[in-house]
Amino acid sequence: MAELFEDSTSFFSVIGGLLITMIPFVAIYASRFQRVPPNKVLLVYGRPRAETHTYFDYGKMMAGRRMVGYRAILGGGTFVAPIVGRAARLSLESTTLEVKLPSVRTKDGRTISVEMTAEVKLKGDASSLRAASEQFLGKPHSEVVVAARKILEARARTVLSSMTLDEINADRKATETKLGEKLYEDMQRSGLSLTILVLKEVAVEKDTDNILSDENIKPGDLFKVVKNSRGELVVKKVDSGVEV
Repeated sequence: MAELFEDSTSFFSVIGGLLITMIPFVAIYASRFQRVPPNKVLLVYGRPRAETHTYFDYGKMMAGRRMVGYRAILGGGTFVAPIVGRAARLSLESTTLEVKLPSVRTKDGRTISVEMTAEVKLKGDASSLRAASEQFLGKPHSEVVVAARKILEARARTVLSSMTLDEINADRKATETKLGEKLYEDMQRSGLSLTILVLKEVAVEKDTDNILSDENIKPGDLFKVVKNSRGELVVKKVDSGVEV
């Protein structure tokens, strides 16, 4: 009986010792396990790993292996190795941008102001996350929004400047489509996507450089063609050959 008691005591001592030994490992695992909500992506980096990718070679789709320094976790959770592993989150939530573009010069020389509403977000596919990680990893989501706004404003000015006012207004949906196609190319380079684009308002601004846009022109007024500060030819009013 005494031997049985001694054996039981030894057994529980061993179990207790194992549990005590495991507690630090369990604590480390719990502290390094990161959960990822559906609206975010977790990028774990620090150790390079091999990744399969596809590419085109003389018109044929090929598969290859390459080394990458991160892995993306969309939803769920993962263990981040201590010391060698680090992790950062990127938001996949959509952001609505209200954009106002003043003084856009159209192809036919009109000056317009434009108001648009756009909805942008980070894309969740592998190539887009690679592009986004290069630009936004470790930065707040506000910098993603700033970058999206700059792309939107710059491309919108370029596209609208290549169209006449009549072309812009004739079919707003067609204008939105043309603008969206160009924006898709630009945003894809940063891992972004454009989900909604609405051209809300296009208003003609009074051109103060060109007197012909002035409704107060009277018969008998004299004019001359000059270059403005942008190097464009405009018409200005003159008095007896002297510019006013």
